[in-house]
Amino acid sequence: ALPVVPVSLSPTAITVSWSPGPTHGSPVTQYELQRTDWWTDQSFATVYKGSGAAFTQQAHLMPSRSYLWRVRAANALGWSPWSPPANYTMYRVVACGNPSDAEAYKRTKTTMKKDIQSCLISCVGRGASCVDPCINKRVGLSTDCADCWYEEGDCTLKNCLGPCFAPNSPECKACSKRSCFPACVSCTGIPEYFFPP
Repeated sequence: ALPVVPVSLSPTAITVSWSPGPTHGSPVTQYELQRTDWWTDQSFATVYKGSGAAFTQQAHLMPSRSYLWRVRAANALGWSPWSPPANYTMYRVVACGNPSDAEAYKRTKTTMKKDIQSCLISCVGRGASCVDPCINKRVGLSTDCADCWYEEGDCTLKNCLGPCFAPNSPECKACSKRSCFPACVSCTGIPEYFFPP
């Protein structure tokens, strides 16, 4: 198959297409598309197998990060070699969609939630001027990105005080997700897949 080329690109979605290349008289029956996974450091993994010559990935792509794509074709003669890898960088978006914040998300994915909660609790009543520097120090997020998390915490405090007396309870999580999480996703510009569990 010929190299993968982008048809459209947005901060968190990409549509790619390709051509079959030389078929030696036998029509293409299937394509296999692979991409690297920046978040898990996984080498090439299959994201599509099918007969169409285009694919849209709308999830699991971090803004401002680069991904390698490659494709191959099958016909009655077997599989073609892989196309040369094509490198595409997702667009940068709003508060957290920059390379530095993306790296901080990845570096602290197992500790981020605990660190942000700790900052929110230790700064109760002192506002963003306390929370944002704390998150910056503990997690490494920019002030604009940290402020999204401050707003999420402030929203949770205002709307979910009862259920969140136990901050890690399922009731607190459900209330925060329902009342505050959509605004946090919108503010950060980061797909939900990348949020700490």
